Amino acid sequence: GILAGAAVLPHGDFAFDPQILKGIGSPESVNKAVGLHSGSLEVARSIASLRPDVIVFTTPHGLQNSWDWSFYGNSQLSGSAVVGRDLDESFGSKAWPHYQVPLTAPGAAGLAADLVESLSHGGNVTLVKAWNDVLPQELHWGEILPLKMVAAAMPNESLPPVVVLGLPLSRYNHSSTVL
Repeated sequence: GILAGAAVLPHGDFAFDPQILKGIGSPESVNKAVGLHSGSLEVARSIASLRPDVIVFTTPHGLQNSWDWSFYGNSQLSGSAVVGRDLDESFGSKAWPHYQVPLTAPGAAGLAADLVESLSHGGNVTLVKAWNDVLPQELHWGEILPLKMVAAAMPNESLPPVVVLGLPLSRYNHSSTVL
């Protein structure tokens, strides 16, 4: 295979839905969130236009092992993100609006296993398979919100298989030995 493209997408509530800031955040913060959202949608459309066979995705807010890079190994990925939690973090816990954003996507289990096999000779990689692949591997906001934007831009709003790569916890204080 070939690498068709690479992109960076934000994973926060305000980038996903800037409208939740209206009446709560300053006009400047709403405008910045609208700009971030617009840019995110443009990136999502760009990814979709590549018609990828698979998406390799990483986030600092997914599963983390102490020393290893973690490839999610299940054939199905699923979860729900709560949009509105960033309001709590930014403006204090009040009765802010919250809603769920569900996502289900095929996992690229074979590719994840192949990548781990290929990279394991060089060091710190692990295949993480949840519930022996009987149930979908659980996703949360750090994975769901960016992937949902990409899914919305894809034909039939359907993602191709996804390989998720979790970052090691040790990156915080041993970055030179992890990479």
